[in-house]
Amino acid sequence: MSDSNPVIELSPGQVVQLGRASAQTVDSFEVEVVSHSSGALTLRGPTDLAMLRHGSSVFIDPQIEGASLGWGIVGIHTLHGDHTVLPVESLRWEAGSATRAQRIPCSVRVIVTHVTEQDGERETKRTIGTLYNISETGLRMRVRTPHTVRTLAHVQIYFEEEPVIALVRIVRVVNGTECHSGGFEVGATFIKFLSGQEILTSFLHRHAESEESGSAEGGADEAEPKEAAEPTEETPQKEEGAA
Repeated sequence: MSDSNPVIELSPGQVVQLGRASAQTVDSFEVEVVSHSSGALTLRGPTDLAMLRHGSSVFIDPQIEGASLGWGIVGIHTLHGDHTVLPVESLRWEAGSATRAQRIPCSVRVIVTHVTEQDGERETKRTIGTLYNISETGLRMRVRTPHTVRTLAHVQIYFEEEPVIALVRIVRVVNGTECHSGGFEVGATFIKFLSGQEILTSFLHRHAESEESGSAEGGADEAEPKEAAEPTEETPQKEEGAA
């Protein structure tokens, strides 16, 4: 999902978001930069960081407008009283694709998980909504509660029994899109596919073939998005320890 490999410079004392994304969920922490050199980053954060397994993959979000997302490998942590110092090695920065792709209308279930943090308290939340268009680079969905722009979220998209699972960034919350049940239209871009990317590719390919067939037969009306099913209430999800 990257067009280039930019380099982001982080300064000591800068607050960034450290997280991990699995097939099941996403988890993240607000941490402080201790030092940053080429390909390596040292972070200071809560003692919960000690749960991150040595050698596991994590992402770094500088939380700067337009900045790339970094990916690295967890090193060996050290505990210092009420905080943990954690090295991240083999760090690389990946820019998301700026290319706009054709949006395909659909009406399928999507499960969205994200982490909120306030006054040092983290809460993992999950909501169920309806995806109503999608492309190779992003999606738009209707959920009950709007997410904050730039939030990283974990999505499970059910075109079939096996879901497409990806990490996305919320890029737009459409004002005035509240439906009678209190839903909001939310736009997001794909950051990284975790599993099932071939399912999305197959769906888009079938749609393209259908359009070509309709055009050959004299043209077909553009499909209209189906009425979205009413999403469920957003509910807190019990946090799981990082593997």
